[in-house]
Amino acid sequence: MSDVPEFAGRRFKRGFRRLRLTDVYSAESGWSKDSRKLDFTTELALELLAGKVTQVRLRSRWESHDVSILEASLLRRLKGEA
Repeated sequence: MSDVPEFAGRRFKRGFRRLRLTDVYSAESGWSKDSRKLDFTTELALELLAGKVTQVRLRSRWESHDVSILEASLLRRLKGEA
């Protein structure tokens, strides 16, 4: 099983083995497709945040959801986790 961040997994009602990144959002360019089709991991979330991406659209086998990675990062900082 991939290293799926907990904040992303909570959005999905059904069980999953992996979440795929389908789209990314930044304030500068809006929503755009991510052609890499990568599994969403903590490492990828940090990479995207460094690239000024604030939201992602993730897909499991049965569901698709928009997830704010900026919000998760801010909450983690407030709790003193990172």
